Amino acid sequence: MRLGLSLVFFLFGLWMLWSGGYSWPGAEHYHQLVLSLGIISCLFVLVLSIRMKIVDPEAMPIHISHKLLIYIPWLAIEIVKANLDVTRHILKPKLDLSPTLFEVEAAQKSELAQVIYANSITLTPGTVSIDVRDGKIVVHALTRDAMQGLIDSDMDRRAAFLDGRSANKDNKES
Repeated sequence: MRLGLSLVFFLFGLWMLWSGGYSWPGAEHYHQLVLSLGIISCLFVLVLSIRMKIVDPEAMPIHISHKLLIYIPWLAIEIVKANLDVTRHILKPKLDLSPTLFEVEAAQKSELAQVIYANSITLTPGTVSIDVRDGKIVVHALTRDAMQGLIDSDMDRRAAFLDGRSANKDNKES
């Protein structure tokens, strides 16, 4: 029920944004009709989604949505810092790159949070997630500093927070 209700509110909000469902002078009747059709459409989509069995906790991860409001701004700051670091390496007269392949342990218990962690690694310049399997993520880093920065960072802990779990620090270089 909670998932269905959140889906209806999400769809209706999205529909309001796209349809321009705001009131303007002299269009009150049109506005009521459009709002009614929007609500009916959203409820219809919910009923179809439930009948097709595509409304489940993994498809609608509302349990982490409020935590993403904390995680995404932090990730944006980390991306900017990594951008500056990669730019510094590129603009040096002598490129001091030392590509490294290593694996990190993912402390997240759900596959969704592990994928968010792996995608966060990839979004951060200088590192790319290659494989996610059995709670481990294989990562390619441009420099050993980027590797150590990922191992020392609290990205794993923060991604584990999305699951409501604290992270461990058992990372291995390969």
